[in-house]
Amino acid sequence: MEKYSQCMQMLIITSISLFLIINIMPITNGLPVAEKKTVETRNSSDLIHVSGTMGQNGWYISNVQITIHPPQGAGPVFYSFDNMTWSEYVTPIIVNSDGFMTVYCFYMEDGNQSEIYHVSFKIDKTPPFVTITFHRDGCRVLVSVDAIDNMSGVVSVEFYSDGALIGTLTVEPYDFEFYVGLFGEHTMSVIVYDAAGNSVDAFHTFPYELGHKQNNLHQQMFRLFQNLIEITMYRLFV
Repeated sequence: MEKYSQCMQMLIITSISLFLIINIMPITNGLPVAEKKTVETRNSSDLIHVSGTMGQNGWYISNVQITIHPPQGAGPVFYSFDNMTWSEYVTPIIVNSDGFMTVYCFYMEDGNQSEIYHVSFKIDKTPPFVTITFHRDGCRVLVSVDAIDNMSGVVSVEFYSDGALIGTLTVEPYDFEFYVGLFGEHTMSVIVYDAAGNSVDAFHTFPYELGHKQNNLHQQMFRLFQNLIEITMYRLFV
């Protein structure tokens, strides 16, 4: 009787083990299915290469080319700019619009999908939009600059008189006042920079003629000066 009980226990244990093997562990060609292979992890910067003309503060100031280098032997590569809509990568991608961008990609290898890699970059190819007003009143010159840059932003405005830097403003309002001589031509120029390094300039030349009244005054002063010289010379030599 005791031997019979032991045999029944062994039979029950064997039956349970066989049930577990059949129903829990799938069998393929008589062998358990292998676990899913893990694709080697790589840095995003090693996989995605972004190239273009680099300006200042990390901004590209040209079109940007994106090249993806999957591991040797990897299958197709897919990319996206929103991490939702995917396209197969075939040739380098050209980005020609300003903005903050992120490119995502993954590749297939031995039937397995890699993790999703991404690289972010920013482009500002457009110089600031500038309106400049020059106003002269005698020796006094007032320059008002209205500068807008919707991407990287305006960072500085430089003011030059006859080629010499005379002032720099970094915050609005960009209004600058200075003084020039009454006689001769004077050239005033302004250069506006954005954070990416783009710039735009404008210049204005103030002629000798300062208006009809001022011009007449100068002529009268010149004649008076001539008369004084003539009188002095006469007294010296006559």
